Amino acid sequence: MNILFTSAGRRVELIKLFQEVQEVDRVIAVDIGNTAPTLYCADKGFVIPKEGSDNYLDVLLEICRKYNIHMIIPLFDLELPFLSKLKETFHKEGVVVLISSPHVIEICLDKLQTAKFFNEHQIPTPLTYTPEDFLSRDIQGFDGQFIVKPRFGSSGKGVNKCNTKEEINYFIRQNETYIIQEFIRGYEVTLDVLCDFKGNCISIVPRKRLKVRGGEVERAVTIEAPNLLKITQEIVSKLNAVGPINIQCFITEQGPVFTEINPRFGGGYPLSYHAGADFPKMIVKMALGEKIAPRIGIYRRNLYMLRYDTAIYKGEDELIDQSCYL
Repeated sequence: MNILFTSAGRRVELIKLFQEVQEVDRVIAVDIGNTAPTLYCADKGFVIPKEGSDNYLDVLLEICRKYNIHMIIPLFDLELPFLSKLKETFHKEGVVVLISSPHVIEICLDKLQTAKFFNEHQIPTPLTYTPEDFLSRDIQGFDGQFIVKPRFGSSGKGVNKCNTKEEINYFIRQNETYIIQEFIRGYEVTLDVLCDFKGNCISIVPRKRLKVRGGEVERAVTIEAPNLLKITQEIVSKLNAVGPINIQCFITEQGPVFTEINPRFGGGYPLSYHAGADFPKMIVKMALGEKIAPRIGIYRRNLYMLRYDTAIYKGEDELIDQSCYL
């Protein structure tokens, strides 16, 4: 089996985990720039056009045909809406795109829709307002602190903590697509989740975030959390997602409060792998038509991930041709 990762970026460890799966023959990585580390760790790397550009689809199809790709696994939020709508196009070429439906992608990427989804299914979530709703009301009960963040943001970019309406006004004047949420006190937990092609939950691993850098977890630990596993299964049963997703929540004195759903591999997934949740192997078996038995709650507790930086060194003449597919 040959697998193509799009917007592979610096997800080197994830690429290597798939290379270790016995049934995988070749892993190919693509990105919009020739300095993405994964391009040099995969079995083959290519520079491709930006998602949504005129020749984006044509280039991906060309790579799929030339290298007999069986599955595409996207890793970047901005490309998910495009690839989700193109699933059938790739399916006709014999390629599986491991991604949820456009409806599910919209629920996950639109933070306002995420909050509505949680509320509709009685899942604890922060009070959430559009700028118009917030400024037209006399909001009480927020303890004077608010979070203002982009409605379509990712990686923690543009998230601001505010104490007054004046501060909130400052940010929403700059970006009308901000949303306002109550500030939640507690520690953050991410749940790595794998769903099969029918939306059934296969595996869940909760990990407490100890340190975050640039929106991605740097240090974390797997935890015992039976209540979180139960609620996460409820979320998954209503969402009907496909493939890897990660769900984020805060643990407060009153219990968990859920904030986000990311419909792709989380940056900290390798911790869950080393805790026993072998998503790459399960995904490959799913693609081969095998039925995967659920492994809810089967993972190593109190396993720590302590990340550090490493690098790849290349001369200019060793870099992949930037104009190869542009």
